[in-house]
Amino acid sequence: MKSPWRKSSRSGGQGNCLEVRLKGTPEVRDSKMGDASPVLVLSRNDFVALLNNVKLANRLSPAVRHFGLIARAGHQDDPRTA
Repeated sequence: MKSPWRKSSRSGGQGNCLEVRLKGTPEVRDSKMGDASPVLVLSRNDFVALLNNVKLANRLSPAVRHFGLIARAGHQDDPRTA
């Protein structure tokens, strides 16, 4: 039996967050879409890496977070790909 989906208590009820299910293989989905959301299935190591990256991003300034996300995605605004 699958565990229930859990949403962060810090989400503020605005619907802009993810839900996780941690029993067995970690799974992540978009809370706005609910049961219609695609489910991302992660290994435990990848889930821990995801959490660590989110925690790090929350400690950085918004400008640094924006550039970091662009750079990791290889976005056209990334000067390293120009």
